[in-house]
Amino acid sequence: MLNPATHSNSIDAALASRVWILTLCRLAIVILIVLAAWWWIYSDARMTLITIPNGMVMLLLITILLTAVYQLWLRLSRKLLWQIRTQFLVDTLLITWLVWETGDLISPYITLYIFLISVAGFFLGKRDAYIVTAACSVCFTTLSLLSAGSFIHSLSVDMPLSRAAPIIAFNNAAFIFVGLMAAALAERRRIGEDLKRAEANFADLNVLHERILGSISSGVITTDLDFVIRAFNPAAERMTGMSAADAVGRRVTGIFSDTAGPMIEKCLRRVADGEPEPVNFEARLKSMDESRSTDPPLTAACSVSPLGGNSTAAAGLIISCQDTSVFHEMEESLRRSDRLAAVGRLSAGLAHEIRNPLGSMSSAIQFLSQTADPKSAEAALMGVVLRESDRLDRIITDFLAFAPTRSGQTNGGSAVPTDIVAAVVDCLALLKHDPRVNASHVFEFEPPDAPVMVHADEARIKQVCWNLLQNSIHAMPEGGRLYVRVLEPDARTARIVIEDSGTGIDAADLGHIFEPFFTGSDGSGLGLSIVHRIVTDLGGEIDVESEVGVGTKFSVDLPLAW
Repeated sequence: MLNPATHSNSIDAALASRVWILTLCRLAIVILIVLAAWWWIYSDARMTLITIPNGMVMLLLITILLTAVYQLWLRLSRKLLWQIRTQFLVDTLLITWLVWETGDLISPYITLYIFLISVAGFFLGKRDAYIVTAACSVCFTTLSLLSAGSFIHSLSVDMPLSRAAPIIAFNNAAFIFVGLMAAALAERRRIGEDLKRAEANFADLNVLHERILGSISSGVITTDLDFVIRAFNPAAERMTGMSAADAVGRRVTGIFSDTAGPMIEKCLRRVADGEPEPVNFEARLKSMDESRSTDPPLTAACSVSPLGGNSTAAAGLIISCQDTSVFHEMEESLRRSDRLAAVGRLSAGLAHEIRNPLGSMSSAIQFLSQTADPKSAEAALMGVVLRESDRLDRIITDFLAFAPTRSGQTNGGSAVPTDIVAAVVDCLALLKHDPRVNASHVFEFEPPDAPVMVHADEARIKQVCWNLLQNSIHAMPEGGRLYVRVLEPDARTARIVIEDSGTGIDAADLGHIFEPFFTGSDGSGLGLSIVHRIVTDLGGEIDVESEVGVGTKFSVDLPLAW
């Protein structure tokens, strides 16, 4: 919408321009009249400027003086409309004086009244055009009656009142007719200007409306009472992957999942039927963007309110959508952390209780195996018991690494500034000697230009890297590409990216891979749980992206050491 101050300034500028044009045009017309009179009356070659009629010279001098006065007034006062009105009234008096000087009823300059009334329609409004018409009629009639009655000196021939009356009436009829036309012209011009201002205001309001909708982070959708989309803001486009051009004209229920359709239709119908309070619901959005087809569908919390019309009845519906997928992910992360914490506390006590008798059993079996025949069945069974005891001991060791200490942290050394680039390099060097690594495995490492320091124990950082690298090698038994990168995505965060081209993780399992004992291999199922616990204790985050048959990418974000 137009700023009132800007609108006022534009009007003042237009009026000032009119005052300037009116003043200059008057001076130009008077000069033309004087020159025309000089040529008309004295057309012989002996005419000089000195012999110009005194009345014409006086008219020119008065006009020049008025021009200077009007220009000074324009600079000193901003009452521009009154200046224009004053100029037209003064012009009426000047024309009356000129008519009197050039023959009254037979003056050729009576037509200047008609010209003045016509110009008033361009410069003034309807009412002012009527006033100028009335002023011209009164001045001409008064002058004519005074001249015809010999009340004032007249340069015209003697004319009785009976003969002057038709001339006066005819000229006044012409004045009134032209005045009506000028008033109609002024009214049309005013309506045109009002229409232009209304169009400008509407355009500004439309731009403001679009900017407001574009600036809102929530999706905003408006529909008619048949639930057909009429407006679709950019946030809604991003959430659905559908452009506004494609969305407008569709039923709004089509952008939500099919299972939520009946529930949403019911909510919309409640609002359309006059529900006074906004109706809220939560549903999954359909993704119309093919590039996001592999991403999980977004969940949106929606609020439906009536869209007011010209009357009290609703003209449509307005739906506000807020993406709640992040909140659901946070809730799931908190639930997972709670489960991990509970299992960790249980693991701590259970591991200590099992390790002591396990050590006694292992020692006893080792003693008995020394006295048994190495080729006997008893010796073979004792070997099985010893191997399983060792495997059980490794599981218990993982338990203790996963379990929190009394301070709430996982077991590990003291936290000091540690270069994670060096930790990753050490783990990669060790991994290359792993028996499962062969010539088909390709290692790619993209280090930063400078060390990346985090506040953590080096052993814990290496444990995170080692478990993730082991997980990647296990996913590529026949070989593949292992890509490792260390970077700083912003001024506060260090990131370790480990990406493989292995078998990938099924989408149904992605939400459980950090849970204890969840494993698809012959391991203990605690490796990723330990990684998650360490990263969480260090104030970081771990994210996983995976696609079956394509590979898996782990991203570990840790706060930089200051």
